Amino acid sequence: MKRKILSIVLCFTLVFGCCAAFSPMKVDAKKFSKKKVKLVVKKCKGKIYLPEDDISCKEFIMITNKNKQLADVSFTITYYNGKTEVFGATYFVCFAQLYYMGIGNEEEMKPYTSYKIKFHYAKKFKAKQIPKKKVIIKKVKKGKISIKNKSKYNGLFERARIYYNKKGKVVAVDSTCFQEIKAGKKVTINDMSYKGKYYKKKTYYNYFEKK
Repeated sequence: MKRKILSIVLCFTLVFGCCAAFSPMKVDAKKFSKKKVKLVVKKCKGKIYLPEDDISCKEFIMITNKNKQLADVSFTITYYNGKTEVFGATYFVCFAQLYYMGIGNEEEMKPYTSYKIKFHYAKKFKAKQIPKKKVIIKKVKKGKISIKNKSKYNGLFERARIYYNKKGKVVAVDSTCFQEIKAGKKVTINDMSYKGKYYKKKTYYNYFEKK
């Protein structure tokens, strides 16, 4: 079922809300840098479907965070048909390494000829990441992978991948769904890795500590 505009916002709010429940941020040696948070628009080869989205898109917003702290980011996207504004929304998202959103994927979207993206801010969110080295992901059998939380904290986990062709266009995006895993435990889930042809892939991790 198509995600409605409200459900999209609520989906992002859910992740943001989950972050709010996490333990307070410990003092880090390195300060959060806005320069390490980048918002770019990625072009797709044809149309692709993003995870948890049943609407295909030709391009999407991708925000990456190279800080070791969670990023709290806000941006607005406004769509126009000629000079007339047909839709606009502001988003507030919290993530560790990657966030993405299809352009033009709002339900009942009116035809548009152009859009503008305004980046409002990127700042440190008061929660703690679980380091990648504390998470073990293994294939356990065909179509299945296990995720083990080796940290001392309960947490939420997601692995996402972006696949590119030689021209730098995206051919696919896949991700595990967010998994809640208790400290020292593991779960087995479906392996959603893309099986088609691609030139290179980049992997990102959204791991959050939770009380």
